[in-house]
Amino acid sequence: MKNPDIIISIIVPVYNVKEYIRECLESLISQTFNKYEIILVNDGSTDGSDLICKEYEERYENIRYYSQSNKGQSAARNLGVIKSKGIYILFVDSDDYNLRMITVKILYEAAKKIMMLI
Repeated sequence: MKNPDIIISIIVPVYNVKEYIRECLESLISQTFNKYEIILVNDGSTDGSDLICKEYEERYENIRYYSQSNKGQSAARNLGVIKSKGIYILFVDSDDYNLRMITVKILYEAAKKIMMLI
C-alpha cells in the first residue's frame, strides 16, 4: 500500500559492492528532499555488502533492507518495486555516489510537471 508521507521510493540493487555502497548511501541520505524511502535489495552478495546495508537500515528509519538469492539486477529491482511505498520510483545503482544533494528534489519537481500535463 502506498504511503502519502513517502513520495519517492529509491530502489538500490546490491551485489558485491562493498567498495561503493557506503558512498552511495551517504549520497542518498544527504538529499534535501525528505519524503523518500531507500529500499536496498541484496541480490546474494558474498563480500559483506549485506552487513553494510543492515548497518544503515538500523541507523536510518527511511532505509529498508531485503535479501534474496542471486537472481540478477532486474529481479532485485522488481522486489524493490513490490516493497515500495512511494508514489514515484527512482532506480539507483549501488555504485552511483556522486548524486547532487538536490537530485531527488529536481526529479520530483519534474515528475509533478509531467503529471500536470497528462
